[in-house]
Amino acid sequence: MSRPADQIFLRIAVQRGCLTREQAEAVQRELKQRASRGDVTKARHLCVQVGMLSTEDARTIKHEVRAGDPTL
Repeated sequence: MSRPADQIFLRIAVQRGCLTREQAEAVQRELKQRASRGDVTKARHLCVQVGMLSTEDARTIKHEVRAGDPTL
């Protein structure tokens, strides 16, 4: 299961038009596969790593996630 922050991050990325729903679903699947191998990463890192988001877009969305829930 993915982290709540990853789910929120991907939802915001789709809402902003930075990712398609299909891309977000692909990221979710990849996160799950990596976690099953013990390779845990964050959605924003994976999106940047595979070229779906720029570092700046990922950073901006991360700040939106944190603004919505300061515990994340």
